Amino acid sequence: MTHHELVERAKKWLRRKHGVVVGEVRSFAGEAPDAIGYNHMHSTLIECKSNRRDFLKDKYKPWRRNPEMGMGSFRYYLCEPGIIN
Repeated sequence: MTHHELVERAKKWLRRKHGVVVGEVRSFAGEAPDAIGYNHMHSTLIECKSNRRDFLKDKYKPWRRNPEMGMGSFRYYLCEPGIIN
């Protein structure tokens, strides 16, 4: 599955519980989640990874090291089986 297909799948999943869903938007802090949904209670962020190398690089991002800097009340990864052990 391509990265774009994963993002579309993430946005479709988020629309079930969130009134506002956007993809690949950049925050003032530089974070660019692949998909994020907002409702009246919280936000849910989904990072889509189409390869293991991209997933491993993700841990060096500032908002992964300090989650309080990042977006999303809840955070998930979406990828093909085998990308995340």
